[in-house]
Amino acid sequence: MRKIVEAKLRGDSHIVAWGTGGASREFLYVDDAAEAIALATERYDDPAPVNIGAGREITIRELAQTIARLCNFQARSAGMHPSRTDSRAGCWMWTRAKECFGFQASTDFEQGLRATIEWFLATQRLQVPARRRRSAARGAAAHAESGSSEARPAA
Repeated sequence: MRKIVEAKLRGDSHIVAWGTGGASREFLYVDDAAEAIALATERYDDPAPVNIGAGREITIRELAQTIARLCNFQARSAGMHPSRTDSRAGCWMWTRAKECFGFQASTDFEQGLRATIEWFLATQRLQVPARRRRSAARGAAAHAESGSSEARPAA
């Protein structure tokens, strides 16, 4: 997220992403995690672990593309190849949270990611290299002109 936001502020045309982008991860919005922990504390008394995930895996490539789209960063592809994984392999683990203590994630992935990006923009002091300050100022001005009500980082 930081790479994409700072690249946009600098006016860069791309970011460098390591790997193929094919590895997948599962993300859970913080409010859903807090709810799961509270429910488990109240209703679960078993030493067996329970995955409190959302039940949806996303590739790192898809994550980067979604962050770029939500930040309105038009980057050219760096050649990572997409890869889909079957998330059903771990499905029994997160469905156990619903069965054992009534938890099911309710925040849509993109909605949670958008809220996370807004939080990031509002709370982080982003460092843009001095040699690129003019580009950063243009990027911040473009962000302001887009009509976004998001907090803007200092350039």
